[in-house]
Amino acid sequence: MKRIILTLFSTALIALLGLPAAAATGKQASLSLVSAEELAIVTGGRCVSKCDDEEDEEEEEDDAYVVGYEWLQTKQVDYAAEQRSYSIVAERSNVYGTSRVNYSFSFNDNCRYQWTSGGVGISTGFNVSIGRSYYCGQTVNVSGTLNPGYRVKIYRGEMRQVQKVTVSQYAVYSDGSSERTGKSDTGRRVNTWYRYSDVVAR
Repeated sequence: MKRIILTLFSTALIALLGLPAAAATGKQASLSLVSAEELAIVTGGRCVSKCDDEEDEEEEEDDAYVVGYEWLQTKQVDYAAEQRSYSIVAERSNVYGTSRVNYSFSFNDNCRYQWTSGGVGISTGFNVSIGRSYYCGQTVNVSGTLNPGYRVKIYRGEMRQVQKVTVSQYAVYSDGSSERTGKSDTGRRVNTWYRYSDVVAR
């Protein structure tokens, strides 16, 4: 009898001790992955933690910083060119000819320019030294055809023109944008060159 009672007691004790484990096993078995649609319904489509898009937006919202400055031309006034002098530099005659003849002359226009005024904006923006003369000459060709009984004279005019140029300073940012800083500079540029023209006469 005692043995039967002991056996029943042991069986009941084992059953009682096994209840928590069975309950835990049941809970674990009930866990399952939530579909994207269900998650959207539960959370209202909002991220429960930081979203990737939010991280990208925060990176994009970082303030751009200045990487340098540049001077750019923003205004230019060209005054009328003036001829200061002229001279005859070449001549060709076909006065006694009986057929048409061609003529061709090559010259150098002796182009030069000089910044006579301006500050750091002009010197930096155009990479020049104020007061220094710069050479910009190129070859000029004057050609044509002479009929019998005509001659041609080549005139060289000494030309001069003044320009007033304004530059503004821009701050250049790390994101590629730029904006004016409010600083500006104005300079005076003097251009000189030779202008050649042919005059045909009998």
